[in-house]
Amino acid sequence: MDQSGIGRALIWAEEMLDKALYYASSILLIVTATSVFYTVVMRYVFNSAPLWAKEAPRIFFIWMTYLAIAVAANKRNARDAVLRTECIMDKRGNKLANDDLADIRPHLERALDLHPEDVARISPEAKKLLTIRRRLGHTWLDDYEVVVEVLSSETCPCGVAPGQVVVFDMRHSIQYDKSTAPLCMHMLSPILAVFYMTFDRAAEGLNPISGIWQFYDCLDTGDDDGKGKTRTRVYLRSTRTGKVIDSETIGEEGPGT
Repeated sequence: MDQSGIGRALIWAEEMLDKALYYASSILLIVTATSVFYTVVMRYVFNSAPLWAKEAPRIFFIWMTYLAIAVAANKRNARDAVLRTECIMDKRGNKLANDDLADIRPHLERALDLHPEDVARISPEAKKLLTIRRRLGHTWLDDYEVVVEVLSSETCPCGVAPGQVVVFDMRHSIQYDKSTAPLCMHMLSPILAVFYMTFDRAAEGLNPISGIWQFYDCLDTGDDDGKGKTRTRVYLRSTRTGKVIDSETIGEEGPGT
């Protein structure tokens, strides 16, 4: 038997197994409901509950649950396969399965050491992420920078003062030539957490800096129980123009616009 014949046989066997599990779980559901109904009638009408009144419905229910889970998981995998291969589209309504990524293929082949046949096998899910990166461009790591601006500081022993800034590039490195604040780790430690999600948010086309978490407090409360501790604001700005990027999305019109 050739490989195509084996493949068809496996598909047939999987379909038969799926049907068997489906009907078995359906039968167990009927048996469970019937046994519970019979037990209730015998107990409360005839005052003579059978000895198996508790164990049998419980066993039927457990096996029905396990078989139904298998059926549901298989159907979900089949549905997801259809979504992956047919229904994933970009914002213009074009099926990503038909996107050959011609405009970014040279960059992918060079960066990932891919061959043309490798690019042809990229899944629609990966193409969706790549189309987002296409909108961001190939230089987005250099187009933006993260700024930590000191809003207030009364008792900082490191000499941090209002108006000073610490500037990071999108690779999480401090830009010393653009920074004016002392590198106080008590101040920067809580802020470093924002970099855990910058790449994930940017990959979805969102502003790497969430608008929910913009303000941070220094970890050093000082002798006044935190009344004069340093408070900072974190935001994204264009490297080229210095303009603050406060929109929820980035990359649609280019940095600084």
